[in-house]
Amino acid sequence: MPRGSANSKNCTMKLLEPKLPTVNLFKATRLKAWWPLVRKTESVDYVQAGKIEMELSALRGVEANENPVGKGRKPPQELPFPKRPDTSYSWFFNPWKAFRHVVCRYYKWKILICVSCILLVFLVGSAIYAFPGYFVKRLLRA
Repeated sequence: MPRGSANSKNCTMKLLEPKLPTVNLFKATRLKAWWPLVRKTESVDYVQAGKIEMELSALRGVEANENPVGKGRKPPQELPFPKRPDTSYSWFFNPWKAFRHVVCRYYKWKILICVSCILLVFLVGSAIYAFPGYFVKRLLRA
């Protein structure tokens, strides 16, 4: 089985190349990773259709009979409850929080660099604008 990715950003179709290392499910008892989902197009090419995060646990037959798996959030191996936010991220009801979580999350550094460049241009422009007046005052000792 191909080795999965630790996070969803690195989960691409490159993980499915045959040259990359694989995981032996008989040696690894527990495995949690992201894998790409692919589909075949009409032109016989494969494209990535999505990503899935899976956790696999391989048990021996005796262990599986002693500890059967529950479905969903039922014991003995229940799933944890999802981490959902307390508030909504609706643009209409809470625009600042939605802006912060959507725009600032991905473009924070680009926005900071653009703002600092604009401030630097204004600073240099005001220095060039004020320089002739101060230079004439210094020449005339006024």
